[in-house]
Amino acid sequence: MNELLMKVKILFRSEMMLLKSESNRRVNTVLLSAISIGALLIGVVFFNIGLFFKFTEQEVYSSSAFWLALLNLVIAAIPLLIAKQIKPGAQDQMIEDIRNMAMDELTQDFNKVNQEVEEVGQSIKNVKSSISNIGSGSLTGMGPLLGLAIDLLKKK
Repeated sequence: MNELLMKVKILFRSEMMLLKSESNRRVNTVLLSAISIGALLIGVVFFNIGLFFKFTEQEVYSSSAFWLALLNLVIAAIPLLIAKQIKPGAQDQMIEDIRNMAMDELTQDFNKVNQEVEEVGQSIKNVKSSISNIGSGSLTGMGPLLGLAIDLLKKK
């Protein structure tokens, strides 16, 4: 039983480590996406400022705002590219292999227990059928012998 408990612990811990690793990757992806969205919004603001100055015919301010908008769009693209590069590492693969091994071992143990339970159930059915056979056919022939044995025991 101690071995079974150890296998369950290994499975549980490996699942928790994989969950923690996955959540860290997701948090990093969300943070990088938030940075990209912020830079994109700033780029849109500068684009609008550039359009405003373009309409007011102040070319110097307009071109500066358009360059800042372009710079912010480039800055917005960099975190998105980094976020796409975040993938599970070798450590995660190793933990997943350990989890799969523990799961296979537990499955084998549970299959053994299931087979033993089925064997016990079959044994109980065999005993039950033997008792019913004794009660139905062979007990009628033994009835007088049982009566005689009871009488002998009463006399003592």
